[in-house]
Amino acid sequence: MPRTILSRFASAALVAVAAAPAFVMTACATADSGVANPNAGLLDPASDTPGLSVGDHAPMGELLDAESNEIRVADLYSDQPAVLIFYRGGWCPYCTRDLREWEGALPEFENAGARVVAISLETPEHAYDTTTKNELSYDVLVDPTGNVVKGFRLGFQLDETTTTRYKGYGIDLAAHNANASWELPAPAVYVVDTSGVIRYANADWDYTERVGHEDALEAVRGLN
Repeated sequence: MPRTILSRFASAALVAVAAAPAFVMTACATADSGVANPNAGLLDPASDTPGLSVGDHAPMGELLDAESNEIRVADLYSDQPAVLIFYRGGWCPYCTRDLREWEGALPEFENAGARVVAISLETPEHAYDTTTKNELSYDVLVDPTGNVVKGFRLGFQLDETTTTRYKGYGIDLAAHNANASWELPAPAVYVVDTSGVIRYANADWDYTERVGHEDALEAVRGLN
């Protein structure tokens, strides 16, 4: 596990509950802790490395759009390469800032022949809010069961201490997530080719550090 994350875990207990108007940035500035969970596919951030690797096949699964229409993961890359961006939720300013940066790079990916899609555990209603509030023109989809997030080796369950801290900030993941869980994905970016093979992969427990789009764009262009 990265040294920066270990130090953030050690300091998490010292973070005081912020006043309501400032809770979002404070909540997102403190690392999330996870615990090993009997549910298959959930990881432990203290010991597991998140994410599938280049050369792995994208897992099967179903997603929902903002209108709750079902979309198969395989359909995302059946006709063109897909860039899959996994984010924690529209309540996280690090995520929304990152999603807006991907929006700015969208024309480059479209010119390179790729589809850009963002995926989270949010309900379709919250995903719609994320789309509209951040003026996103690419698809923002929902993993209603968490199985797609688990299949990409990104999901973990918050421990009791972190859950209590989030509740103190007014963040209720059980109400926000489509599967009513206290689960989150590690932020990640994948480029998947039309045969379902991952050609670029980046996943990190440290959600305050996000990769730029340049490496993913280079991977997309390398497929042509």
